[in-house]
Amino acid sequence: MRTIWKYPISLAGYQGASFPVGTVFLHFGLQDDVPTLWVLLDPDEKRQEYRRFRLVGTGNPIDEDGELVHIGTVVGHEGQFVWHLFEVKP
Repeated sequence: MRTIWKYPISLAGYQGASFPVGTVFLHFGLQDDVPTLWVLLDPDEKRQEYRRFRLVGTGNPIDEDGELVHIGTVVGHEGQFVWHLFEVKP
């Protein structure tokens, strides 16, 4: 049975995590001022895959070799910062 889980996202530029195969990224937003990624996954799926992310602030350069797939954007710190979360595809 699939369920929705959440993962805090660090303000570091690059990061990644292992997820069950078939995980779907649903939403990137703030919860209690913490950037958070909500995903739909099957916790009983034994096969895992490593997924890489890039968090980019508005106005910062993006020079990726791989494909970037936009997951979502959040506005934080009373509108002072805007972050865009991408999945980095090989």
